[in-house]
Amino acid sequence: MKEGFVTQDYYAAVPLGKKQLMIIFNGQQLEVVNTELQAKKFIEAHRATSAGVGTVFVGSVDKPKNKRKAR
Repeated sequence: MKEGFVTQDYYAAVPLGKKQLMIIFNGQQLEVVNTELQAKKFIEAHRATSAGVGTVFVGSVDKPKNKRKAR
C-alpha cells in the first residue's frame, strides 16, 4: 500500500486502492495518479494555474462604471 502526504498549503495525496494516489485540494478531488513523483508534479502545475492568496483580479465587477441614474 502506498503512503500519502500533505503539503503546507493543504494539498493532499491520499492512497486510493493499492497502487494509486488521489490529489485533493480545498475539498475537491483533482486527479488520480500512479506515483508520488506524478503527484508532486501535478501539485506544482496546479499551484501555478490557481489564484493565490492576495491575488487581485483586474476588471473585477465590484462597482459598475458609468451607471446612469433613472429620472
